[in-house]
Amino acid sequence: LDIIATLIRTLGDEDCTTQDSAISELVDIEKVKPEELLHALMQALEDKNEYVKNGALQVLTKMNLQDSEIVIACTKILENSRNEWAVIKALDTIVSNNSTLITPELIDALIQILNQNWDIAGTVLGKTVPAILGKIDQENPKILVALVKAARKGDRYVRLAAIEALGKRRSFELTEE
Repeated sequence: LDIIATLIRTLGDEDCTTQDSAISELVDIEKVKPEELLHALMQALEDKNEYVKNGALQVLTKMNLQDSEIVIACTKILENSRNEWAVIKALDTIVSNNSTLITPELIDALIQILNQNWDIAGTVLGKTVPAILGKIDQENPKILVALVKAARKGDRYVRLAAIEALGKRRSFELTEE
């Protein structure tokens, strides 16, 4: 009986309490079998069930990993997932905890989501993505351009989030595009 596989399948349960229990137990398994768990979770990120994918992401963000594969997987899921919010939440955790995992592909995916959601009044994505971009401590002109555009063109909540993110940037150098 494969306990890890069983718990990962349980991530797809319709009951939130059961999902949360599975997440908690999987995080505990990391202490005993970290490589095996990582491999199984990376496979779960490709599952057709969105709950399984989202649960796997939650477990990955709670694990003590220094592995850029997580960010790459999140970026791929962002491009193909119907539930962007779970991925954004996972990426926010990753960005907050380990800025060395930020890749150009991740930044591009976040900017794409921002550009697609800045005019939808009150959208969670539109408000959250600028905050995540503001946490990325890299001198990347794409981030500044995206935040400036959102501050100028977004709905009021997106503009506010973009302005706050711009205020946290260390560099204010931006060439007009």
